[in-house]
Amino acid sequence: MTTISYNHKDKQISCDSQATMNGIVMDINATKFAVDGNEIHFFCGQFSDRSLMLDYYHGREHKDEIPDVAMLTVDDRGVVWVSSITSEGLLIKGECDHHMTIGSGEQFALSALDFGNSSKQAVEYAATRCIYTGGKVHTYDIATKQFI
Repeated sequence: MTTISYNHKDKQISCDSQATMNGIVMDINATKFAVDGNEIHFFCGQFSDRSLMLDYYHGREHKDEIPDVAMLTVDDRGVVWVSSITSEGLLIKGECDHHMTIGSGEQFALSALDFGNSSKQAVEYAATRCIYTGGKVHTYDIATKQFI
């Protein structure tokens, strides 16, 4: 899976780059984000379900499948949204006005944020406890609209 961490105070999102399958590390340089116009999406979950999740998110026609993926999205207003799909196929999203973490290491990352760590430090800490989190940590700064 992965760990994605949003530090609301610093307005930064970080994610790891380790991809696993069946308990085996398949890639330590995986890209877990995608730029889509003026939006950037950070994904955790089933890699193959990313495009299906974006179809739900943008209200495009999609299959009747429920994607096994969650995401944090930054839009052109600099707002972070948390998105998921219910078992009935309804998109749930809302403005995130607090620290947020998703993925297999979310509890560890959230605890690190609670202790004042940056989003990058939170993902790095999660990687010490979560076997599905690792590799390089990528950090996106919302104010400057770039990876730092």
